[in-house]
Amino acid sequence: MEERNKQIIINFFNQMLNVYEFELMIDINKDTESIFRLIDMQKVNLGNIEQEEFYSLEDIINKLDIYHNDYIYKPLEDRKMNKEKIRKDDWDMVAKRYLESDTVAKILGEVQTTEYKELTNNKANFSINDMIKILEEEEKFYESVCQKYVKTMSKEMIIKTKKDILHIYIEDDYIELKENGKINKKNFTKYLDNNFGVYHYETCKEFFDAYVKDCIAYDLDDLELMEGNGKWSFYISFEELKRIGYGYMVKGYYPLIEKYAVPQDKLYDFYEHFSLKQLNLFEKTLEYYFVEKSIIYDEKYNKYETLENYSYDSNILDLACGMKKYEDFISKYAKVKPKKETLLSIIVREYYKENKIKDLKDYGEDNTENYHFTDLYKGLLQRLDIKCEYIYTEEKEPGEYTTTVEFDVNNKYCVDTKGYDDIYKVVHNLDLIGTEYKNFIQKQKEKIITEVDYEINNEYNYN
Repeated sequence: MEERNKQIIINFFNQMLNVYEFELMIDINKDTESIFRLIDMQKVNLGNIEQEEFYSLEDIINKLDIYHNDYIYKPLEDRKMNKEKIRKDDWDMVAKRYLESDTVAKILGEVQTTEYKELTNNKANFSINDMIKILEEEEKFYESVCQKYVKTMSKEMIIKTKKDILHIYIEDDYIELKENGKINKKNFTKYLDNNFGVYHYETCKEFFDAYVKDCIAYDLDDLELMEGNGKWSFYISFEELKRIGYGYMVKGYYPLIEKYAVPQDKLYDFYEHFSLKQLNLFEKTLEYYFVEKSIIYDEKYNKYETLENYSYDSNILDLACGMKKYEDFISKYAKVKPKKETLLSIIVREYYKENKIKDLKDYGEDNTENYHFTDLYKGLLQRLDIKCEYIYTEEKEPGEYTTTVEFDVNNKYCVDTKGYDDIYKVVHNLDLIGTEYKNFIQKQKEKIITEVDYEINNEYNYN
């Protein structure tokens, strides 16, 4: 379903470019990075847009503000001024919602050149109703959040009509009627507090962005999120809080995570990736290790041991003790926004596709019956024309390995390999090996030059 939604969103993106009279092309820049470029079919090249380099579809959307205004927002405003009836399946209206959608922005931010090609290879036809369905799912989420907020306010209500969303305030005398569900879209005008206006919005998403989000932010400063026993007490859930960008507000409940494990500049990102259950386990693990000292690290066997039989997370300890980088820690648990596509990453993706590699969970050292990291890296190094005399993989500890590439007897390079490595980790490892290989070749050239100079000088001296 997620891939289908991506295809629908990209299909509509391409429709939008067609309306704006742009063509999309994929190119390689001077740094060998795979990028998007736009070709202006009107030959205007406004602001030298054809010379721009874009790494994701979101970059392109953000650059086209003037076109959004000219082709979508302004025509919609003109039609409203002329009191023209605009249906929810009107292309301009759907395009407006598309541009303002968090779901769409997230997907477009993830799609880079290689995935774009994969997703557009499928020639499936999608209707505008497919796009509307995605937008309506998002609208349900924001309606739920807005309703939960309004329920905390005695005088406020949301009224949904066929045309729009109304945010209203009722007289104090009628609060009980509101609480008993007696005020609705048929009779609400009788109970309005005329000291306030009636505010109109096209969608709950628009109401949220214009009003509710800031109100929730104020409440987060004033209200407790959890009770003393750790039970969640805020009026929207933690998962909802994360989705609207406020997940980090729970950090005050996890002082040890902040003190020992996560760098200050990563805290905002960190809390977006985990459930409360995971955060509680991380915090408890750090308490066992740093406060109670009931978890110890056995240096002889390179592993943690507990003095009592309880659950803990070794990865958060590796992060806290400096044995694991933040990016490596996050990649084990969360889907991280992809890095820029390069020729190297394209080659690796093509290799994965040709060899039907989905993940590396069944890969291990050389003397196992599973797939071998050695074979994976040997095949990729051959594809990259990196020559080595020998390559092998050994297990460091369960699930973690070292793959060693020997260029000759005296020159070798080791990389960490794990079953949960994603494609970007493999690309990173190959980049490190490639850099070391270039250094090795350069040394070999310098050695040859030195030997030739020596022979020439000796011959000259002999004569």
